[in-house]
Amino acid sequence: MFEFLKTFLVGPASTDAWSLTFTGVTEPWLRAVILILAMAVVVLSWMSLRGISSFPRKSFIIFLRCTATAALVIMILEPQLQEQQTARINNKVALVFDSSKSMAVKAGGSERFEGVREFLRENKTFLELLERDFDVDYLSFSGPEKLKEVRGAEVETGPNLEGQSTDIASLLRGLIKRYRDSHISGVLLFSDGRDTGNVPAEEKLEEIGKLAKELPAPVFTFGPPPEEYKDIAIKEVTADGFAFIRNPWNIQVTIRVKGYDNVTLPVTLKEGGKIILSKPLKVEPGREYYVVSMKAMPYFTGNVLYTVTVPPLADELVAENNTASVLLHVIRDKIRVLHLCGRPSWDELFLRRILKKDPSIDLISFFIL
Repeated sequence: MFEFLKTFLVGPASTDAWSLTFTGVTEPWLRAVILILAMAVVVLSWMSLRGISSFPRKSFIIFLRCTATAALVIMILEPQLQEQQTARINNKVALVFDSSKSMAVKAGGSERFEGVREFLRENKTFLELLERDFDVDYLSFSGPEKLKEVRGAEVETGPNLEGQSTDIASLLRGLIKRYRDSHISGVLLFSDGRDTGNVPAEEKLEEIGKLAKELPAPVFTFGPPPEEYKDIAIKEVTADGFAFIRNPWNIQVTIRVKGYDNVTLPVTLKEGGKIILSKPLKVEPGREYYVVSMKAMPYFTGNVLYTVTVPPLADELVAENNTASVLLHVIRDKIRVLHLCGRPSWDELFLRRILKKDPSIDLISFFIL
């Protein structure tokens, strides 16, 4: 892998060279015409000296004429000998680290970013060769913020994992802006790949692909290995944001179970820190998503925090996603509205429909004709 990267990234070595240029006449065909005319002058000069019987005298005259012709050609062509010294300027290579909080989540007993630290330790020689042949930039990213430079000890230990999201599209825009006027050979991206940017899911791949084409360098991605894992996660909690005192309040919990079969999981609903309901969930082979319906009855007004939990198992990948909370606003009773109208009208119909849609209003409507 690394030999491929080096072969792909490294450019030609530095060279020194000499070259002959003609500044008087730049067109190649015109130079050829001048040389043909010069040779024709020499041949005609030799033929014009047939009447001279003395060979030394004839040779001397030909020498003078050839010298004059050569001097004339040199004056016309103006040849110059140039020495070209070519020095290679190292291209840039960017090592970009995902500094979002998801990289600090423990997976398999250690943080996800620990895999990046292990990679840097095991491939220290490769990184030294990379720094010898290129100008290496160590950067970190998370959400839509600007790219941050990683320096000193942070290169080995990693940046602070405090980012709120992983936005690949914003990262590519930042790289395009940063290296717009530079020569960059490649980008090495270390991330868990969980893109949580603001781009809608149906447009995300198209947007990232478009930005990747604008970046003048290939992107090599390094992520967690595609190994089988076991995990239980509360994916979604669906419930109304308010309820009435001493009235049932319904809640639906969507749970994803991966890697477990034929086990029973207790799904617990807590009001504050008190357990008020627990339901068993039977995990079936080949099924991944489950919906559990639960019901609670609040007895106090105000804001109440309800928490749904599933106890983590011993060999589970991530334990933090086994809990989800919902803040419920409990009000005393419905507002009773008496609606009196002299005759039916569109205004009356609109107002009555609006009031009936509001679950916190108990509507009584009369027509007085």
